[in-house]
This record gives sequence, C-alpha cells and structure tokens, in this order.
Amino acid sequence: MKSDSPTRMLYAFGPFRLDPAERILRRNGQTISLTPKAFDTLVVLVERDNRVVEKEELLERVWPDTFVEEATLTQNISTLRKVLGDATEASRYIETVPKVGYRFIQPVQRLEMPPGAARAAAARAPRRGLWWSVTALGLLIVMTGYFLWKRDGRPGPTGKLMLVVMPFENLSGDPGQEYLADGLTEEMITQLGSLNPERLGVIARTTAMSYRGSQKSVAEIGRELGMDYLLEGSVRHEGSQIRISAQLIDVRDQTHIWAESYDRDARDMLVVENEVAGAIASSVEIRLTPATRARLAATHRVDPMENELYLKGRYFWNQRNGESTDKARDYFRRAIHLDPSDARSYAGLAETYAGANWPEMQAVAAPAVARALALDNTLADAHISNALLKMYGYDWEGAENEFRRTLILDPNSVVARLFHAQRLQATGQNDEAIAEVDRAVAIDPLSVLANQAAGSALFYARRYDASRNALMKTIELAPDFSWAHLRLARVYIQQGRFPEAEAELLKIRASSPGIAGILLGQLYALEGKKDEALAQVPPNADSSGFEAVLIFAALGDKSHAFATLEQCVKDHDVNVIYLKVEPGFDSLRGDSRFALILRMAKLQ
Repeated sequence: MKSDSPTRMLYAFGPFRLDPAERILRRNGQTISLTPKAFDTLVVLVERDNRVVEKEELLERVWPDTFVEEATLTQNISTLRKVLGDATEASRYIETVPKVGYRFIQPVQRLEMPPGAARAAAARAPRRGLWWSVTALGLLIVMTGYFLWKRDGRPGPTGKLMLVVMPFENLSGDPGQEYLADGLTEEMITQLGSLNPERLGVIARTTAMSYRGSQKSVAEIGRELGMDYLLEGSVRHEGSQIRISAQLIDVRDQTHIWAESYDRDARDMLVVENEVAGAIASSVEIRLTPATRARLAATHRVDPMENELYLKGRYFWNQRNGESTDKARDYFRRAIHLDPSDARSYAGLAETYAGANWPEMQAVAAPAVARALALDNTLADAHISNALLKMYGYDWEGAENEFRRTLILDPNSVVARLFHAQRLQATGQNDEAIAEVDRAVAIDPLSVLANQAAGSALFYARRYDASRNALMKTIELAPDFSWAHLRLARVYIQQGRFPEAEAELLKIRASSPGIAGILLGQLYALEGKKDEALAQVPPNADSSGFEAVLIFAALGDKSHAFATLEQCVKDHDVNVIYLKVEPGFDSLRGDSRFALILRMAKLQ
C-alpha cells in the first residue's frame, strides 16, 4: 500500500498565516497579495526563523536558474517589510545582518496538517455520482488554470514584458518647468527601452504623453495598451536641488512593486535616471549585459544650466512646427556654447536640420553630427541624423548601416524606424518597409506620425485598400492632421475615385495650400482639365518641386517632367527617396530618361 501524502506545514507569526503549499499569505484571515519571488523569499526566511540566511543562499534558493543583481533581493526584502508593516530601524520581522544576509526574528509557530487529513475530508463529502464527480473535476481544472494565470500571468522565459512610462508630473508649481518633466519622461523611455529589448518592450513617447492628465485607472491604461507594468513619477526642481520620485506598478493587480525618491544635486540628474533604470531592471528580473550594467553604473554629471537649455531644445523640437523648431535650434546652440563637450546638444541641433534643404544639411547638420559622434559614438540620435545625411546624399548602403547601428543602440526609437522604412522603400523593399513601420506603430500605437507612415508605406506598395484603412485610423486619432488627408486623397486618385479625392483636398486646402493645390492639379489633369491643372503648377516648378512632376506626368508633358526630376536630384530634394516607387510616375518609367534619373540618384 502506498503511503499517505507527506505532512503539510503551515506557519503562524503575529497576525499572519503562511501556507507555502497553496502559496497564500493571510493577515487576520485576509489574503495578502505578493509577487511570486517576494513570496518565495518570505518562505525561505520563515523556514529558517531566527537563523541568519546569507544573501548568496537566498539568491540561489529564490532564483535558481537566473542570474539577478543583489539589488533585486534588496527590493524583495523592502516589499516584504512594507507588507508586514515592518521598519528597517526597529524590525519586528526581518532583521538585516550587515554584509551577511537577513534573519526572520518574529517567533514562528509551525502548524502541521496530519497525513490523510485532506483524504478524510474528501471521504466525508456526500457522494453525488460519477457525472457530478467528472463535472466537478472539470470545473476544478478550469478554475485552477484560471487562478494560475491570474496569479502569475507573465510571459515565459521567451516572452516579452511591456511597460509604459507615464508622463512625469511637474511638482514645481511653475508651468515653465514642464520641459523638465517631459525631458525626464523621454529619457526614461529611452533608458528602459534599451535595457533588454528582447525581454522588455517600452511604449514610445507620443503614446505615453497622450495620457498626460488622464483620469483613467492603472487597470484601464494597462488594458488599453496591453501593458504588464506602469511607471509613474514626479519631479521638483528648486535652486540647485532636484527631487525625483518614481514607482513601478504591476498592472495585473495594481500593486506597487518598487518605489523610491531621490533628493540630489541637479548635476546628478543623469545618474538618477541610470539608477531608476537599474532598479526597474532588477524589479522585473531583466537580465542585463555587462555593457548595459557598466553604462548604468557610470556616473556622468551635467552642468545644470546647460542641461536646462538642452531639455528646452528637446521640448520645443518635439512640438514639430516652424516657430518651435527655431526655438529648439536656439536652445541647442546656447547649450553648445555653454558646454561644447556635451554630445547631446550637437545631436539635437543636427536633428533640426537633417530634413532641411541640402545646403543647410551640409552646412549645419553634417558638422554637428560629426562633432556629436566624436564626443559620443554611442548616441543614437546622432546616428539617426548621420543616416539621414547619407540617405539624402544617395549613399544608400551607408544609410542602411547607420540605421542598423541606431536600432542596436536604441531599439525603441520610433523616429529611426520610420526613417529606416523610407530608406527601405526608396530601394524598392516594400515588404521590409511595411514591416518596419508596423514595428514603429506597435511601439507607439497612438502616434499620428507612425500611423500615417503606415498608410504611406502601403500606398507606395500599391496596397490601396490597406493604405486607406490605416489613414482612416490616423484621421480618427487626429481629424485635422492634413498629411493624412493628403495621402488619403492620393489613394483615391490612384483608385480613380476622383470626387472623394477632391473632397479630401478641399478640406485641407486652407492649411496646406501648396501640396493640396498640386494634387488638385494632378486630379484635374487626369480628368482632362488641362487649363485648371496648369493653373496649379507652382511658379518655380522648373527648378524645384518634386510633387509638380505629378501634374506634368498626368498631362503627358514628359519634357517638363524629366527636367524637373533632374533638377530635384541635383538639389537633393528629400522627396527623391520616393522616385523608384512613386505611382504617379508610372507613365514615365518606360522612357530611357527615367532610367538615367534613377542612376543619378544611385537607385539603379
């Protein structure tokens, strides 16, 4: 006869009851929520009550198959103390033995459940027949599976955790310091996104910022974005001091699994960012490479005034309009003047010129990029601008190498992925371009630019119905976003739906008169209205104006079309990247002059 099941041990201490077999901790009969690893840590300490458990033993017992930093253990101990109502200074439960480990000092009573107790209880239950037994067993299996999923519904070893950094709150009372909160939010997104991209995904800036001032609960935000964790925090800047508070919340049950406040000199802002990133990596058990650990451990102080100018430059650059771009350039230049050794400001200045006309790119962006990379070759923003300079200079292979380098340094960069998609599309790699844009949308699902780029990539791939769907989603996010209406009009033109195309163009002609007028010219030309079409040709179309070629091509005026394209290639017009895939140029492709234009742009 087989022996009965082994004795089941329960532990009682103070108002708490610990059941290791069922993985339940109760206080006065109420179940207490604990993360799985915190629970395991408590079990080890309680089993060895009043004896010191060394840190190495705890790490080995709780994380037998995973290497984690000692800070992770420290965080688990901190979590347990909060749950138990303990205090570090006057411990009643967990005592720290300096440089050695921890000891559970509260008296523990062991309660044994005798062998066969569960079986006896089952025998006393009324018999209801085989059908009821099978039904009950089925329900038990389903409920157990549900319980396990709810208890630890995290991805497995090959899964990926998802985190969103909520906009940091400006507690200074000065609206003029919003740039500081925004800058800290953006930096934390970048830091966390580069920790271990295979295991931790971080939602990008635009989507995160859309929740500023939101009254939605943690559960609602987590459900909308499909998140596992949410980081929220605040910043206060007074004089030379800065106070940063942050807390990491498990979306599953809204428990706070890590929280800390930092009162530091303003020069240590980047150091605090590294410390927060390292603490979060430990809390969610993300394995870090030696290079990443070294980066987080590095101490890099900043000049508070120069850092303020840099952050203001980022703040205005992120607004993406003419006036704010001018302000951003001014702040970046002032930051460079104050501290010529900070690569970030050079990279920021280069960004503001990387999509300008070619002479400005060569005069300002190129030397700024070179200086940024000379100071810090690991700065992703500088590599993005370098990639754009190469792309607009028709060095397609060099651009590809720089984009790949950027995405190694900052896999979470939506900007890099959207520009990389343009590079892929320029050389006819439509499927790869669409996949890259899809990755950008996954990182930043509420980004108007990313969703519009999805519609654009599908348009150039001639997938017009799918393009329309993506653009309609973009318009839902931002009804007044003119570029989505312009691209949608182009989809309708290619589909021969001229009345709908005209309606879209007329909606935004007041806000985008130039390009809307040119597309109306293309539409009129396709409808056979030559005079109306020519009236839309801009005065400088012979020397510039890539889009004007759409009108010439629709009119069958190849002479003007090729003259304008040739000039655009010579001028390094940024739109030349669409030369190979532009549907509006299909009527020109059979002409030998088109092949010559492609060779000029090194696209053939």
